[in-house]
Amino acid sequence: MAVRFILGRSGTGKTSYCINSVVNALQQPNDQPLILLVPEQATYQAERAILSHPRIAGFHRLHVLSFDRLSFMLMGRGTARPSITALGRQMIVHRILRGCRQRLRIFTAGADSVGLAQRMGQTISELHRYAKTPDDLNELLDRLKAHPADSFTAAKFADIAVVMGEYLAFAGERFVDPDIQLNQACQAMRDADFARGARVWVDGFSNFPGGELDLLTELLKVAADTDIALCLAPDSIDPASPTQSRVDETDIFGPTVQTYIDLMGRAASCRLKIAEPLMLTMVRRFATAPALEHVERHIFAPKPPQMADADGIRLIAAANPRAEARFAAREIRELVDRSGLRYRDVAVIVSDMDRYEHYVRACFDDFALPFFIDRRTPLSRHGGSVMVLSALQAAMGGFAHGDVFTCLKTDLFGIDREGVDLLENYCLAYGVGGSDWPSQGPWRMADPSDGYDEASIDSLRRQVAEPLTALRDALRPQGEELITVGQFTGAVFGFLDAVGFTQTLNGWVETAQQHGDYEAVEQHRQFYDRFVNIFDEMAEVFAGCPLRAADFAAILNTGLSQLTLTLIPPTQDQVLVGSVERSRHPDLRAVFLLGATAKQFPIPVPAAGLLSDRDRDTAARANFEIGGGTRQSLMERQYLAYIAFTRPSERLYVCYPLADEKGSEVVRSPFIDELEGLFAHLEAAPPAACRSIETVACESDLAQMLCTELGRDNLAERSGDADPLHRLLRGLCEDQRLASLGADVRRAIEYDNAASLEASTVARLYQGPIRTSVSRLSTFAACPYQYFAKFTLDLRQRKEFKLEPLDLGSYYHDVLDALFKELRAAQLDLADLDRDALMQRLAGAMEQTIRENSFLSGFLARGGHNVFLIQTAAEHLRSCVADIAEMVRAGRFRPAMTEVAFGRGKGAVETLGEFNIEIPDGRQLCMDGKIDRIDIGQIDGRKIALIFDYKRGPKRLRWEECYYGLDMQLPVYILAAMGASGSDIEQVAGAFYLPVEVNPKSGDISKLGGGPVGSGRKARGILNGSLAELLDAGAAGYSRYYDYYVGKEGEPYGNYGRTGALMPLDFNSVVGHTTRRLIEIALAIVSGRIAVSPYRLRRASPCSWCVYRSVCRFDWQINEYHRLAGLDKLDVIALTGAGDG
Repeated sequence: MAVRFILGRSGTGKTSYCINSVVNALQQPNDQPLILLVPEQATYQAERAILSHPRIAGFHRLHVLSFDRLSFMLMGRGTARPSITALGRQMIVHRILRGCRQRLRIFTAGADSVGLAQRMGQTISELHRYAKTPDDLNELLDRLKAHPADSFTAAKFADIAVVMGEYLAFAGERFVDPDIQLNQACQAMRDADFARGARVWVDGFSNFPGGELDLLTELLKVAADTDIALCLAPDSIDPASPTQSRVDETDIFGPTVQTYIDLMGRAASCRLKIAEPLMLTMVRRFATAPALEHVERHIFAPKPPQMADADGIRLIAAANPRAEARFAAREIRELVDRSGLRYRDVAVIVSDMDRYEHYVRACFDDFALPFFIDRRTPLSRHGGSVMVLSALQAAMGGFAHGDVFTCLKTDLFGIDREGVDLLENYCLAYGVGGSDWPSQGPWRMADPSDGYDEASIDSLRRQVAEPLTALRDALRPQGEELITVGQFTGAVFGFLDAVGFTQTLNGWVETAQQHGDYEAVEQHRQFYDRFVNIFDEMAEVFAGCPLRAADFAAILNTGLSQLTLTLIPPTQDQVLVGSVERSRHPDLRAVFLLGATAKQFPIPVPAAGLLSDRDRDTAARANFEIGGGTRQSLMERQYLAYIAFTRPSERLYVCYPLADEKGSEVVRSPFIDELEGLFAHLEAAPPAACRSIETVACESDLAQMLCTELGRDNLAERSGDADPLHRLLRGLCEDQRLASLGADVRRAIEYDNAASLEASTVARLYQGPIRTSVSRLSTFAACPYQYFAKFTLDLRQRKEFKLEPLDLGSYYHDVLDALFKELRAAQLDLADLDRDALMQRLAGAMEQTIRENSFLSGFLARGGHNVFLIQTAAEHLRSCVADIAEMVRAGRFRPAMTEVAFGRGKGAVETLGEFNIEIPDGRQLCMDGKIDRIDIGQIDGRKIALIFDYKRGPKRLRWEECYYGLDMQLPVYILAAMGASGSDIEQVAGAFYLPVEVNPKSGDISKLGGGPVGSGRKARGILNGSLAELLDAGAAGYSRYYDYYVGKEGEPYGNYGRTGALMPLDFNSVVGHTTRRLIEIALAIVSGRIAVSPYRLRRASPCSWCVYRSVCRFDWQINEYHRLAGLDKLDVIALTGAGDG
């Protein structure tokens, strides 16, 4: 029963010594049992290392075990009770917390929380690992009574003691808890034939929690000889009195020194023979890499000596995580192709697997690298998990749109993706959701012109609604709030049967098998097995304990998020990608550390559980040791950084990003500073770009190099190397195997994002008269390609049910149109109506508009918030109509026509007739449009008009946009009012934007209640100043209603450069310029111009709100903006040829 320690720093050959000793023992002609005890994640590598030895063909008396496997061999085979998982423990704790909440002092409020159950379960598991019992907790509480300052900690441990005691009572009768079993296994060790008299090796551990330490102690007692390997510096202990050695918490070997002291103390207390330790001082791993040996020897030393060269070590400061992964892939390809390394000689250690996994997969696939990602995949990522959880949420949450379609898009519902997309488009277009899904009647919500096959859509809807409705009803039988676990299980599996879940999943397995994707096969199979196991444990734990369906769903959600799928590497020669604390890396020649940032490297600092550092310190002072805490985590981080830096024997690459995926700056790990300080000439550098054919590692690398060197972004002067690269590209295009790659590169470097039409196409598109509108022509002036996409290609966005600003604007227009038509029909003058009568008429118009508009009627019926929106809109309309009445009374114009069309303006009853402009090629430019309101005044026998265009919010005429054709609405309305074929209007006084919604004027709050407060609503636009008195006869200074200023001389041209009033000649020049601009734009359209050339005026561009950006793919580095000079009103007047009044 001798115990010997094998001590040495990293790279001294401890694992090799153990493996060789095992091999030698296997060749001895005896039946002595052999045990190799390693961490769980290292069992596969250990077995492979032994079986790959040339002297070993196989073995039968060697057991390669982890503590869990050892415990199972001692206890698991002889019990009929099922073993409880971590999730099962959490379920039991959840039940106990709900049942004993009245006995708790601290955790009463969160007793129903799944999160508390999870953390309490972890705490109980931790206490079991340290071999603590409820009796130990009660003793701790007795000791803490003498310290009132620790009352909160005492109360917390008291609650834990209550739950732990109830847990042991509940679980002890039904299950085997592996953590408790670890303690019970100690008693079974003395009778274990496979352990009695065995030769034992222990390798790969840095510490042993209490339960594991107890079990190892029992193993030491029955074993013949035991070798225990620990990674520590031999000079950090005192061999003469090892148990008196002092642990330096700042030392990288602090955790393992403490482990050594604990083991020596156990061996001494058991009176076991302690053999002379084997001190491995020769660093064998770094025989050809002195720089790495220097790192191993001096990293984290207080005053390390500095070495000149860092051969074999590189620090890479990449732009982002993707650049890190691409650098690693290229460098690995280079190492394998040119340096004689095999893939299995290389490992990639990732600090944050969630962030880096998809980058590693994409880049390694690009470079055709075989790799295995050593991580447990959460069960919640599987489509089956997503489907079940979203279906439960949909059934319990009223069939919310997001829940229903999340469920459908898993492709496990039995409806193909085309049907799902069709159904989703319909639901988004008409606001379908909630009670619409289970409704008995057919769906008939679309307008026939929208082109939906509503019979097919309703059939799809019923395929979705029937199983979801059945699930909803099963979760609340007869309306009961609480259900049993059997009812919940029956409801879920009944739903799965209804949608053909098992058949679809089996189909996925068969498809994956046919494609040789055995990883996917294993994932699907493991998912179903573990999914069923969750319900088995729920049935055991919650038997006789009814809960709400939402509680069961939350427990299931937590279980699916905690359980993981495990995979075994399918091949031998591949790059291992893993984390430093999980992956047991074999002999490696090169290691890439990715994501070496302050927050993540070597591992993230774990979040605190139920017990804080203060709680742990308090317990430790009371002789209740449970370890853990932030201090231990920080010590372990330094130790793991040391392990990561010393894994390779030849090359170490430490990479970190300068920015994350969002572009935010990232701070590198301080451990890199320690590494830099060891060498005089070690500095971080960006990854070298692939700039020559000699550095090309794969097809994607070649394509990137050619695009970089031959692309237009390369501004450097090129030497004679340009011709060889062009010849190479031509060769690629002519090569049968690489022609596709060459074509992609050629398209990339010649890409100019230019759009054009052939003459024949232009001739077919633009024949005869040009019928258009001012908004279409303004769109062309903003960007020719936007016009082409919107009006020529007729590309449309997916219709969605929303009350957007345009929709409210339509409501305002309809109400005002109905109001003024009613007043005209009743021959009522707006100026003569009192406020009450006018508001009564307005209310009738609003009711009529909502009643006749099915969209608005449906909108109002869908919730209180929608009612509030319409009520708010009504308030704005009342204020607006009251102000319009005052504006009418102030002048000599009266509303005469509303929603009046010219050309073929849609949705209008009244019309001004055709409005055509002849263009130089002999064709007619036929303008269509609709004017919101025209007021008429009979002045000295002449019919003069005043034009209004309603806007939702305040808007003023921007003179520069009017000049450039970006906003010609008001001038075109003036032209149409006088130039349309059916109009008898002789003159237009002005055209204005009139806002419906305005913010109240700011002022002294004390004046409220002392009289009416002005709304601040003012019509802004373009005005013929000679007729200003007809609009607001009493104006002095700024008009209350219109955008002009009457100066001291009585003229409306005060602040001329800032108001809307124009002198008569200026007015005619600006309106006349609009005619010329219309003709210019029309000619450009019929010429076939569709350039991707949006305007840029000051900081404005149509790209900001353009919905066609994904189609045009405008890139300022390739395309050019159509840059326009900023102009004010006086500049426009000068440019239009006016200015003399």
